[in-house]
Amino acid sequence: MAWETMSFHSINANWQSIERLLSTIRKTHVNGGVILKCFEADDRSLFRKRIFILSNQFESRFQTFLQTVSDSNLLEEFDLEFPLDPLPTFSPIVPLALEGELTHTILSGGAYERFRGSVDEARKLTRDFMASILENQWLSASAFKSDTPWSNWFYDVAWDATYLIFDDKKARIWLLCITDTD
Repeated sequence: MAWETMSFHSINANWQSIERLLSTIRKTHVNGGVILKCFEADDRSLFRKRIFILSNQFESRFQTFLQTVSDSNLLEEFDLEFPLDPLPTFSPIVPLALEGELTHTILSGGAYERFRGSVDEARKLTRDFMASILENQWLSASAFKSDTPWSNWFYDVAWDATYLIFDDKKARIWLLCITDTD
């Protein structure tokens, strides 16, 4: 089965560690925001992230994935129009580095607000968040980052980020988007 024909459903991920991280980012990105979505393949036995991530068509597969889940109204916040313009460009990032990137995002804050806690508090927030979504399966996950504003939800300035996290064991794709503006 090809990725293009797969279907996904949304997972309600309002766990305490996730909500703490999202709330912290919302407090510093006051003119923008943060969105986290989790999607699980309807047929988990067919989900293989390698088919998606090892493709030289990663970005177009991302667009196809977005079309699939937006057809189910699972991405209403983004008010998507296809084809995406611009089509985002993604770079691979290991999950442990993603934890560091999110810590940096918290510490540096948004356009007008900064995190009022310590480095250790920021690290704990991101460590708990990543441990929750990966269920401590650090080496079996893959992550990707894009700074491309692929929807009008983004403000197309310095604080735009999209993260995709693939979890083969649970057949899940996590979509984390952050934006702010001055």
